[in-house]
Amino acid sequence: PVRFKEAIKNVRENNVNDRIVLINDDFFNVDISEATIVTIFLLTVVNEALKPKFEKELMDGARIVSHEFRIPGWKPYKVVDVKDDNGLSHTIYLYVKGKHK
Repeated sequence: PVRFKEAIKNVRENNVNDRIVLINDDFFNVDISEATIVTIFLLTVVNEALKPKFEKELMDGARIVSHEFRIPGWKPYKVVDVKDDNGLSHTIYLYVKGKHK
């Protein structure tokens, strides 16, 4: 996966490897109970399927950052529209576990 390799490179270049754990695995099989921030770029239907996992495993106050796709039934803490280097618009949904309903 190209993006995963880019993420590893960015972590190293920005010297934040002591604060970030990158996992390239099946999300449904990974324990996320220690995560304070989870980033996702998944279709809405997958986000819907992940809701029980988020509810069960994430601690209150954990943040979920979703690129482009909402988590159905959850209220985002904040919605941010950003433009990339090519001028394309992207919507970022920010959620806080425990404050999302």
